[in-house]
Amino acid sequence: RGKNGVYLEPWHGKPVEEILSLDCFLAEPQLFYGWAKEFIYRLDDFHPAAVHRVLARLEEAGRLDSVYTQNIDLLHRKAGSRRVFELHGSPAQHHCLRCRRMFSYREIAPLVLDDRIPRCECGVLIKPDIVFYGENLDEALLDRAFAELGRARLLLVLGSSLTVQPAASLPLVPVHLPELAVHRFLAHASILEVGLPGVFQLFKRRHLEVTSIGYLTSFQVHVVSALGFLPEGTV
Repeated sequence: RGKNGVYLEPWHGKPVEEILSLDCFLAEPQLFYGWAKEFIYRLDDFHPAAVHRVLARLEEAGRLDSVYTQNIDLLHRKAGSRRVFELHGSPAQHHCLRCRRMFSYREIAPLVLDDRIPRCECGVLIKPDIVFYGENLDEALLDRAFAELGRARLLLVLGSSLTVQPAASLPLVPVHLPELAVHRFLAHASILEVGLPGVFQLFKRRHLEVTSIGYLTSFQVHVVSALGFLPEGTV
């Protein structure tokens, strides 16, 4: 949703949000699959960034309990994170809208890349298991997210515009714990300058917004180091 985001430009005269609506998908599936060809069905061309890898390492070290993401790009999984909960679903699985037969990403991607609309053997449209506009999020998954945040000791909010509900409300739940919000892929240069003691002190505040300059990849090194000063236990 940033200035170079995939939501910015209309596609074939329609806003991307409309193409990603359930009504549009059911009426004109060729629009969705035509748009998604480049952004969803070429995931092998995309690789985890520094933030994905750092989160996976934190989980492996026992410092990060889970990742809740609105993204549908599977990059957290590719980076090695195991406790990933995809609030908006995932294209890893697809299903037939009639018989509910399941299909994997590997089965569907070649069809889309060949400009074919995926249909089941029963003749009915196949839908990716992502949450379209007009669909509800998984209530059980949301309940789990709210419960886990209620027990958390530190919350990292990374790369989210915090504009899409109900996920945007999740950071409001744990009012008792420190929270670090990085709303862009750039971190505040002054934080990089203060060193680890300063970073650790910043973690003690209720909320810290990071929206200015400096590379997030460098910032993550400070985040990981700062976490080492926290008491034993899972973040």
